[in-house]
Amino acid sequence: MSSNSQTRWSYWVGVLLFGLLVFNVGSSPVWAQKKNQKKNDERRENERVQKAQEHLKATQKTAGDVSKLLKPASQAVSVAERSVKLAREKVQDERESAETRLDSKSGIPQKIEILKKARAEFEQLARPIREKLHGTEDWKLAEEAANEAKAEKSEILETVQDLKQRRELLEPIEKVIAKPLDLEAAAIRADSAANAANEKANKAKSELDELRKKFPESKVEEDPLFKKAKSELQDADKKLAAAIRELQSVKSRLAKAQAAVADAQRQLAKAKEADRLNK
Repeated sequence: MSSNSQTRWSYWVGVLLFGLLVFNVGSSPVWAQKKNQKKNDERRENERVQKAQEHLKATQKTAGDVSKLLKPASQAVSVAERSVKLAREKVQDERESAETRLDSKSGIPQKIEILKKARAEFEQLARPIREKLHGTEDWKLAEEAANEAKAEKSEILETVQDLKQRRELLEPIEKVIAKPLDLEAAAIRADSAANAANEKANKAKSELDELRKKFPESKVEEDPLFKKAKSELQDADKKLAAAIRELQSVKSRLAKAQAAVADAQRQLAKAKEADRLNK
């Protein structure tokens, strides 16, 4: 090969090498940038999925913590309701005891004994009817609605000052509150023996009420034991109202916590889908 040929060959080889060098220098950063961009995107999506998972766990923990409060709050309402029932019975007993102590000539003590006996006979028949009713879905729904209505009533009594507006607001609420008792009354009327015993007790009470009209109410109201029983009933009513408000608060918080869990689940699903499409 002549020196001229070698020179031309070396020239073209140099040109080729230079071109390859220029190509690599120009293209390598673009390719590397795309590769790095993809890695960055994947890392961001992975971080998004991880954050979504952590958020879901946090919302689930919150919902779990709040749900643990539901049973104690429900039990507190039940305990408060029993306390109110016992307090009312005590008021009734103390009234009758006061009447017996204060007046032995009007016939009230005798009518009280007749009424007590009639009530005992009625309760013996009514108790199993109530227990059966309390196991039905209709009763459970009515009781739940009544508890919610009691919370509304308590709030209205505390916040609404206008008497006319208060009456209008309370009228439909009182019907909801009375529904469990209405169901009990209907179940008792459907049983002939229990219904007859109830009518006998109501008749005895009516006869006693007639005699009480002739007896000065102020004497009973001033009786220390009766006054104490009434005060205890007022305290029991306040505690029941507070327990119902707390139960409603827990239910509201639980509903919000469960909604947050559902939202976190949707966010996690979106993050996983975005991560899948990015791969």
